[in-house]
Amino acid sequence: MPSLETIENFIQAVEEEPHDKVIEKFYTHDASIQENQNEPRVGKENLIENEQNMLRKALVIGSKCVRPIFQAGNNVVIRWKFRFEWEDSSITEIEEIAYQEWLGYNFTDRSADMLVAVLEWADLRIPFKIEFDTVQIIIDNSMAELKGQAGFSGAGHMQLAAYCLQNNSHLDEAMVWVEQSISRNKTFSNLRVKAGLLSKKGQIVAAKTTMDEAFPLGSAGELNSYGYSLLNEGKTKEAIKIFTFNIEKHPNNQVIWMFIDSLGEAYLKDGNKKMALKYYKEAKEMLSEAKIVGSGNTFLQSKLRTLNAQILDAEGDTNGAISYLESLDSKDPALSELIGDFYIKIGEKSKASAAFTNAMKQGGHQKRLKKKIESI
Repeated sequence: MPSLETIENFIQAVEEEPHDKVIEKFYTHDASIQENQNEPRVGKENLIENEQNMLRKALVIGSKCVRPIFQAGNNVVIRWKFRFEWEDSSITEIEEIAYQEWLGYNFTDRSADMLVAVLEWADLRIPFKIEFDTVQIIIDNSMAELKGQAGFSGAGHMQLAAYCLQNNSHLDEAMVWVEQSISRNKTFSNLRVKAGLLSKKGQIVAAKTTMDEAFPLGSAGELNSYGYSLLNEGKTKEAIKIFTFNIEKHPNNQVIWMFIDSLGEAYLKDGNKKMALKYYKEAKEMLSEAKIVGSGNTFLQSKLRTLNAQILDAEGDTNGAISYLESLDSKDPALSELIGDFYIKIGEKSKASAAFTNAMKQGGHQKRLKKKIESI
């Protein structure tokens, strides 16, 4: 079934473009046109040739859709007015009711490596599956790009190796690529990828040695990100060590409060509410409301509210944290997601799902939120 947008695009094309170009753009290769009781003209090329002959005869052809249009499934009825100005200065005006039967395509059941295409024509509906190796396609395209300018810096090799690590594919080749990146410029990022590949191969000691080499090279943001990856893997105590190292390494960072907040979160996940409270309160003190009121910085305001709720939760008052956040009546997806996390913590699964859904509508991280909803 054609969408309204497609039909409107077709109408606009008929009104503004030469008719042979419209046929070329919208008609199928075996399309047919029948005018009144005449024999049908069949085939896209035949239809285009007929329109081109008409265009050569007329100086000007004007087309106008007379609304409304009517649609029922794949059937569309459009009323047209056509105006022809001929070489002898005469003018012909005609009206036409065009009954169209559209061939439609739709795509359903999409995933990363396949989709189902559906051919729709009148009452006929034919689904067929299209499968593709997304990982291999991306790797092949990336390898081709690395043969050019993208391969000079080493960053492209590291990104390709990281993609392979993430998808557990081509790990031997990925090790070669990340070594090429390291040989050009050793960084926290490419050493981290190398450590991940070594870990995949079961070389745990070598992976740890590589990460020990990487830590002094890490920026505050890179170390914080690595700490969260450990936290998400359930390696809470290792995450605490990384967050602590990051704070000690970057004490004068402009957003040090964010990294202190991360340490508080790790301690809370580890069950140490006393230490969690200590670092949450320290982060809040650095990000006091006096510093941000009137600044218009909605991100900082959101973080302050998050800290207020996290402190209540660390004090054992999860219900109070929920009440506080809900009283803000905020449109902030981060706060809505946090409400959902708190509802999960107290076993209110339906309310958690509603909060996560609300966060999605507000523009939150769609993939992460969808995963949380599916896990309920």
